[in-house]
Amino acid sequence: MLENKIYKIVLIIAFILSTVSIVGNIFAGFPFSVQIKWIFLAVITVVSYMLYNNGIEKSKFFYFLFIILIFTPFGWIDSGGSSNNTIAYIFVILIVTTYLFEGKQRSTLIVSLIVVFEGLLMLEYYYPETLKIYNNNSQFIDRLIQMPLVLTAIYFLIKKFAVAYNDEKIALDKITNKLKILNEKLAIDANYDKLTTAANRRLFDKYLAELFSNRLPIEAYVILIDFDNFKYINDNFGHIKGDEMLFEFVDIAKTIFKEPNIISRWGGDEFAIIFYGSQNDLLEKLKFLSEKLSLINNEIDIDKTISIGVANYVKESSATELLTRADKALYESKSNGKNRVSLNLIG
Repeated sequence: MLENKIYKIVLIIAFILSTVSIVGNIFAGFPFSVQIKWIFLAVITVVSYMLYNNGIEKSKFFYFLFIILIFTPFGWIDSGGSSNNTIAYIFVILIVTTYLFEGKQRSTLIVSLIVVFEGLLMLEYYYPETLKIYNNNSQFIDRLIQMPLVLTAIYFLIKKFAVAYNDEKIALDKITNKLKILNEKLAIDANYDKLTTAANRRLFDKYLAELFSNRLPIEAYVILIDFDNFKYINDNFGHIKGDEMLFEFVDIAKTIFKEPNIISRWGGDEFAIIFYGSQNDLLEKLKFLSEKLSLINNEIDIDKTISIGVANYVKESSATELLTRADKALYESKSNGKNRVSLNLIG
């Protein structure tokens, strides 16, 4: 996990920082007492690293408790308070703690850090004599050594977070794209007939319901279409050829009845169309569609005809009544010799 890697990096940085600080303090002329906190930090860091490598997860929490409750106050007092580098370390602790922990552990550590920081500020203000005082030259050299180390540590941590964020973003984008493709496929499967690519009954009913929900005074029609003698075609030429014929029929119908018109397969050789336009335009398109049937699957060497029933939309009516009238018109076409258009119009 990324948190494990970052925690180990934190421990390594802490050990390096301790070592460099010990050397730097010697050059800065600080007394040996100043080294105690860094030596202690280095030892605790090594122990925590070993414990964490052995699978003791709680060592991470207790390590930061030590940093916040013991190392930070001791370093504040021993290094001269806010005039030294402790505040910079507090910001590093805040960043790392926020990322590495969650829930109660994070809350406990953040609250502890704030309380300790406020307490140290008040201690410095009300009891300045508790803080050790160093000459300006020593403080200057100490800052020259430690501030670059602090900034470098922050840089590596933030860089690690940024890389992790970008990796997560790329991974999330890939998942999002896959989900988008999957959702589009599911939408197609849910709303369109797999064989012919026409809309299915579910989508047809949705558009028909929208037509009546708007109740607009527009000219629209529902057309029901049924292939004549389709069972004969399946029985004598095979279901595969029959399926091919249905697919080619829808392909032709889509070129004639373009959007916003809806072409739907209701099942078998039955189709339904919602047409927006004039009656004359509709009849011309239906005639053209019937003429184009001869182009469908030339291997089926018989006359290909369709029976059609048409009913007009009336805004005061209902979807059920409209379909019932269209179905009656289709039945009339079938009963009167097939291969014809029958109208059931109101108004």
